[in-house]
Amino acid sequence: MSRIEKKKKLILIISTSILTLFFVYNAAYFYVRNSYHSYITNFDTTIKHFSYHKINTTKHYIANVKYPSYGSFTGNLAINTENNDYGLIIWPKYNSELEISLQGSIDSPVEDNEQHIQLNNGSIDLTHSSLPKDTQTIVLKLEEEAKLLWGDDILKNADRI
Repeated sequence: MSRIEKKKKLILIISTSILTLFFVYNAAYFYVRNSYHSYITNFDTTIKHFSYHKINTTKHYIANVKYPSYGSFTGNLAINTENNDYGLIIWPKYNSELEISLQGSIDSPVEDNEQHIQLNNGSIDLTHSSLPKDTQTIVLKLEEEAKLLWGDDILKNADRI
């Protein structure tokens, strides 16, 4: 085999490998992205195929579903109070632990670890929380609304996705 033929064969192998990796990566991305469709039932479009929202004025919350951006495997679900003072952000993840975070205007300072909320058996655990009682009540109400909207198992590990 001549030297030129060896180079052509090597280039062909490298090109085929790169193209295969590209297709596998994109297939995995679109599979994960497709799994978010179940979260947007009866939601309005903010940006088609990127972000959806739902406003419930009788229960006083705003919900949002953000699809994973291209190349990312994580989107998020958010449920906020109507005035946007408090919100829970849920990051369902594929084959890893779900993360949930509290965002909002908290009157008294809290510990750094209060940003990420602890879960226990698919429910928010505030037993060791330094959040004020009224904030804890709001967090639990948002948890309840999230479970009504996306299902009771939404705060369990991301086996759904």
